[in-house]
Amino acid sequence: MGSRAIPWLTAAITCLSACATQQLLNPAQASAMTVQRVPVAGSNRYALLLQGHIVAGDAARLSELLRGANFVALLLNSPGGSVLEARAMAGAIRALHVPVVVPAHAVCASACFMLFAAAHDKVAQPGARIGVHSASASGGNETLSTLGVTTLMAREAARDGVPAVITGRMVTTAPGEVAWLTSGELQQMGVRIPPTRAAAAGATAPAMAAPVGGIVGSVAARPVTRDFAKTVAAGTTLRLIFSYNVNPDCSSAGLSTVRVTEQPMHGTAHAEKVKDFPSFPPSNIRWDCNEARVPGVALLYTPAPGFSGSDYLTFETISVEGVDREFRVSLTVK
Repeated sequence: MGSRAIPWLTAAITCLSACATQQLLNPAQASAMTVQRVPVAGSNRYALLLQGHIVAGDAARLSELLRGANFVALLLNSPGGSVLEARAMAGAIRALHVPVVVPAHAVCASACFMLFAAAHDKVAQPGARIGVHSASASGGNETLSTLGVTTLMAREAARDGVPAVITGRMVTTAPGEVAWLTSGELQQMGVRIPPTRAAAAGATAPAMAAPVGGIVGSVAARPVTRDFAKTVAAGTTLRLIFSYNVNPDCSSAGLSTVRVTEQPMHGTAHAEKVKDFPSFPPSNIRWDCNEARVPGVALLYTPAPGFSGSDYLTFETISVEGVDREFRVSLTVK
């Protein structure tokens, strides 16, 4: 079943069928990992889509499903979960001879990284997010036991050929944060990153350069951009958002990633870690947490000196579960 041994993989297959888009769910919507068949357009073959949180029993279910299955690729979309269960699942994936793919705009983070690293043929579609961090106990806390689990993850990753620069990021990134790997780091661990459709149109790469890229295509639409407006006093800095994640006991559930995707033309914007009071509504069980400062990430905008008028910027937030949201801010500087 090796990807490079199947001639039709290099034929004119441009994407998965429309049902793939419907099946690629937000990982936060699934309480446990599910396995689904995703038909390949123009073919009687299919890929397997694994998505959701990794929980006890997933390794046994995966091994049973893989036995005798005739699929052409394994797709991952998971924010992580049980490290020990992921370790067992990685063992089953090492025996596969099909590409293991993180589709465009899907997430493979935390324990899911062990599954991806174990594959012989690893593919990350443009827009895929693959991340690592240290292990944590319930509530996001780090203990002596979780430090040992982090060491286990790093050793397993090294065994699968993950370079020290990535295992180092795994060990040094706090449990509540995610170190999203760059394309350069992914390529260092042998990950294939197919060119975007626009780049591929003018490419003269060998026929086998990106067979899986043609199969998977972009199986998930980008999130809908949300618009809002703010007024800024000239010569001042305005906090546009304060992003926080809080457990019911008011402890931090980790920090989201806040990233400016298009800088303003008449000023600057940046994200920084801060502590401030949350603002939960009375109906939320975390209402009492509003009385204490919690860690979070603020997005700040500063207009250029002497500027007044209209400006805008775009940014995205990626939650600790991998949920991606995009925003466009219309700014009026007075």
